[in-house]
Amino acid sequence: LALNFMRLPIGASDFSVKHYSLNDIPAGETDPQLARFSMAEAEAAQIPMAQAARAVNPDLVLMASPWSAPAWMKDSASLIKGQLRREHYGAYARYFVRYLDAMEAGGLPVRYVSMQNEPAFEPADYPGMKVTARERAAFYAGHLGPALAARSGKVGILDWDHNWDHPEEPLGVLADPVAAAHVEGVAWHCYGGNSAVMAEVKAKHPGKDLFFTECSG
Repeated sequence: LALNFMRLPIGASDFSVKHYSLNDIPAGETDPQLARFSMAEAEAAQIPMAQAARAVNPDLVLMASPWSAPAWMKDSASLIKGQLRREHYGAYARYFVRYLDAMEAGGLPVRYVSMQNEPAFEPADYPGMKVTARERAAFYAGHLGPALAARSGKVGILDWDHNWDHPEEPLGVLADPVAAAHVEGVAWHCYGGNSAVMAEVKAKHPGKDLFFTECSG
């Protein structure tokens, strides 16, 4: 099929057999230095699968998206619903770096990340996290962008990673010049709105790439 692009979840998604992150700890505890970060769940199946795919196509491009931050970083104290606490922005950026370093060590360099799968949606029964455009911009500008820039391999941030029905969301992030400098493109899903908005956002920001990252059903 000559497939050349694969999107991987960082931690559990709505298709996972159980809910987990890469830094699960007992309720009430925190781990800002990520001492209990673990790739064990990813190593069980996701990493061998991605390695097998990359063996077929060594030019396979990888993208990675979390469905939720670890529960202890969120105001819900759960992988279900909630928002990222501002005091944990730095730890969450380090979480991305730990994941990226582990993937690279496994021969799986990740080229793109999004901060959050579907950041305007809080599902009731699987991992999710609401992140506003203002919050994403602050995270890119002050934490994730600089953390990625300090690494040797190039990893681009894709904003939004959600539906066509709210183009003001990525436009809001791209209106922040400090955040926009760290954003390589905008990612879209198909479950609401009109696909024409992709071209409209691209026309306003021609220097940013366009990605269509999820559609199922």
